[in-house]
Amino acid sequence: MNNVVGRIKKAERACKPCRDLKVRCLPCVERDDICQKCKRSGARCVFEEGKPRKKRGIPGDLENVTGRQAKVAGLRAQPESSLLETKNDANLQRSRTSGSWISFGGANGCTGSGTGLYEDPSGRVGCAYSTANTPNIHDVRNTQHMPAGERLFGNVVLAPDKVASYLSKYQKMCAYSPFVLTPEKVSIEELAANQPFTLHAILMVSSDENKDLQRMLEKSFRDQILRTVMIDGERSIDLLMALIVYLGWYHFFYIPIKQQFYQTLQIAISICVDLKLDRPPETATLSALERGQSLEDQLLLDATSDQFYSRSARRAYVGCYCLATITSWIWCKPSNFHCTDYLLRCARSLSDEPEYVTDTMIAPLLETHVLGNDQHRAYLPTKFDYSSPITPGQMEANLKKSQETLDKIQPKEQSECVSLNLARLYAASYGHEMNLLNPCNPPPSSDSEEKIFLTTSRRECLMFCLHSASKAFETFLSLPLEEYPKLSILQWWALICNTAYLYRLCLGIPRLPEWDTRVARDDAKLDIYLDLLCYRLERATGSTLEEPKGHDLYSLLCPIFINVKRSYERLKTLPKSLSSSDRQPVHANAFSGGPEKTVRKSATHQSRCPAFRYVSRAADVGLSPAGDDGDSNRLPGMSDIDMFLNSGLFECDTTWLAGTPQWNLSPFSLDNERLYPA
Repeated sequence: MNNVVGRIKKAERACKPCRDLKVRCLPCVERDDICQKCKRSGARCVFEEGKPRKKRGIPGDLENVTGRQAKVAGLRAQPESSLLETKNDANLQRSRTSGSWISFGGANGCTGSGTGLYEDPSGRVGCAYSTANTPNIHDVRNTQHMPAGERLFGNVVLAPDKVASYLSKYQKMCAYSPFVLTPEKVSIEELAANQPFTLHAILMVSSDENKDLQRMLEKSFRDQILRTVMIDGERSIDLLMALIVYLGWYHFFYIPIKQQFYQTLQIAISICVDLKLDRPPETATLSALERGQSLEDQLLLDATSDQFYSRSARRAYVGCYCLATITSWIWCKPSNFHCTDYLLRCARSLSDEPEYVTDTMIAPLLETHVLGNDQHRAYLPTKFDYSSPITPGQMEANLKKSQETLDKIQPKEQSECVSLNLARLYAASYGHEMNLLNPCNPPPSSDSEEKIFLTTSRRECLMFCLHSASKAFETFLSLPLEEYPKLSILQWWALICNTAYLYRLCLGIPRLPEWDTRVARDDAKLDIYLDLLCYRLERATGSTLEEPKGHDLYSLLCPIFINVKRSYERLKTLPKSLSSSDRQPVHANAFSGGPEKTVRKSATHQSRCPAFRYVSRAADVGLSPAGDDGDSNRLPGMSDIDMFLNSGLFECDTTWLAGTPQWNLSPFSLDNERLYPA
């Protein structure tokens, strides 16, 4: 053993078993080929040969210099076409990062005209928004083989006819949100060169029939907007208009708990303020004017008047105000974008000299939102003394005057415009709800405001709100099903908020226990409204309670309103003292013979809203820990509720609308340039 140890280097004195066990390896006296540890355990004592170290190369070594020179000579010998292909691949990755458009030439090796295409390194071509066997579309290569006119947008390649169809669809959608418009005969190349972000947003909101494509477009849009605005610090009308389009149809991307509508709206408002669009041109600084002139039709002065910016800038300015206002109405969040005289002049200048047929809507729409805010502030308890003696006739005269003011805003030739009628009725209901009906309102600041008395003034205001919300619901239901995908959040937010108003008026107002719910139920047929709405939403969206088409708000509207319908049917059977407050045991024990079993969160998600089942980060608001009245507030499982939708209920689903005005179901005709066809 002594000879063996002498032959082994110092770093290899221990055998492999001893090194693995990290014990001391001692030679055995009796034998030379084994150590004491391996002899006692019967293991095989192996001394491994040391691995030779690789010789470290010297930077100035002649061999290394010769190898590098040979590599440079090989690159010089390559044909120019190969170098050009390598350069194109580098430009492709750089342009995808910056969010610009790339056009491709050549039509060899590609099929599938009219669809989005990709080509992976192996040369295989398929649909870029297909979920089956989709390769990594971040590694697009061989782009010179793409069909002529194909365009890469984010990670999606769209054919020209597909882009044209989406653009044509968006032009019809502008009847419900007229703040970002595109000419009818504009070319895709012109939009891609001058307004790339706006075109991206247009394709994103108009591709709702293909949810996979829409999700991919939204992901790339959010990444590009965040990088351009927050990291690069760019400001332009193109970015602002793209955000307005995105926010205008945000229900396609609204995920409960994960939605970021309010934060994105603040980014749009900050861009509008940074570009000085809220000030007349004569007060704007030179730096603000230079900041937005990288694209056409930015902050250039209007050709006919130096009092305003371009029409695109004015539309975007008015759009920011309307989006901020409608957000404050439904979510009761503060709005830091206030109406000014310059804002009103911008809207009226667009309506007086319209460039597009939808420009005539902008001034009435803005004035309706402004008047809704004014009426809401006027009827708040801090502004209006509800304890003062006032006769029903006097209050009725005041409300009639408010209604006449709203009606005067809308011209007679626009009396059949559905979007303006919905905005007018929503402004009327919001202006008279007195912070009593919206569930998003903050709680009372003091105990004295917890319960209030039903005075004549409050009763008349609530009845006015009830009638306006009912008419708004009926107006919405008069729309044809094919119009539902075109509606913007201005219409969907109005529907949701008016439903909340009617829901509380028909079940009871917690702070106003003297309110008579029977009057509201007789005047507003909320159960019939919800029946018909759920049926129409199922037909329009293709979603059911069991199988929603997607996890966005638009796809979940049908399950959500089915849940509202079922809750309303159950709650209206209870006394008003129980149905008016969610803190009472109305969702479980009040309808069952005994207490329900506690359901663990890990077993099933029992949130009140069906949309929360599809959000991993959603807190289970319907369950509470044991001993905290969790069972009393929990909604019963979906399996124990019978389906209420019956096709026989809707055989004559429009008979109750016989007495309503015959609204023009096509608010705008973009083909013949007529605003209100006969």
